[in-house]
Amino acid sequence: QQLVRLAADKDALPRLLQELRTYDLLNTWVLESVITECSQRGDMEHLEQSVQLARAQGTELTSTALSALIRVTRTADDALSSFKDAVGQGPPDAVLVLALAEAAERFSDRAVADAVLQNLPANPTAALAVAVLRLCLSGAPLASLDEGIAATRLYEQHFATVDLSQ
Repeated sequence: QQLVRLAADKDALPRLLQELRTYDLLNTWVLESVITECSQRGDMEHLEQSVQLARAQGTELTSTALSALIRVTRTADDALSSFKDAVGQGPPDAVLVLALAEAAERFSDRAVADAVLQNLPANPTAALAVAVLRLCLSGAPLASLDEGIAATRLYEQHFATVDLSQ
């Protein structure tokens, strides 16, 4: 991660990726670091290059890398499309569903929020539980006029055993 961060600081990510590829050191975890770093910096050019490189090599991206891609989408449809692509690699974990929940809130989109509900893992994290419950707040995609009854049901069905005190 530090090497990736340094290369990003020096605008040398393409060179680093090429060198790692030359010595057969470009693996899933390196690509995760690069994609995450690029998404945090908003460096869409290098992010796209990294994703294309991963696809060209046939390297499956980690859940963390896929969630970083969801977080940088510009529309709700793009977020949902990225999530569906990720689910094509296997069942989504809490990290991936959390990224989708954040997108649902960011875009205030009901279809994305519904996809979150349809893909909740059996053992959600506290962060995921909070993100989903935020979708029930006034003005959010899952808000209802029932004075919190729907949110309470959602909590009881999916999050009653989650420790939210963290």
